[in-house]
Amino acid sequence: MSLRIYLACPFPRAFDLARPMMKKLRDAGHTITCDWTEGLVEDPSHVRKAETELSREEQAKYARADLEGVRTADLVWALATDLGGTGMWWECGYMQALIDHDPRRSPMHPTRALVVSGPPRTIFTSLSARTFVTHDEALAYILTLKAIP
Repeated sequence: MSLRIYLACPFPRAFDLARPMMKKLRDAGHTITCDWTEGLVEDPSHVRKAETELSREEQAKYARADLEGVRTADLVWALATDLGGTGMWWECGYMQALIDHDPRRSPMHPTRALVVSGPPRTIFTSLSARTFVTHDEALAYILTLKAIP
């Protein structure tokens, strides 16, 4: 049975990190609950507004979609990097709150939890079900999981 996965990653790493990992998860039969990279164009001449340049309504629309992706996920995978990821940490915090208040979600359930890979940039990563030094190690682990009904 496939997993519903929300992949969190610093926005600047959308093309070289998030998209390739999403593709690998999809190729393995898993569902991405919110592809926040969808519609982005990898083109140096294409200028995307910074989050702070978006209207408040646009910001809220994207934030709600991301949090809905977290809420409906069996597993949130945070791909931490040395820099950036402010939004990613919000998403991780939201998943942790869901874990803490939903008996179906638990750090002991590997498929109803939070997985973090990369540098442990905050003490809160210690609350995740699994942490990995590299993203490839986390991917290998996730690919062994099956959804819990």
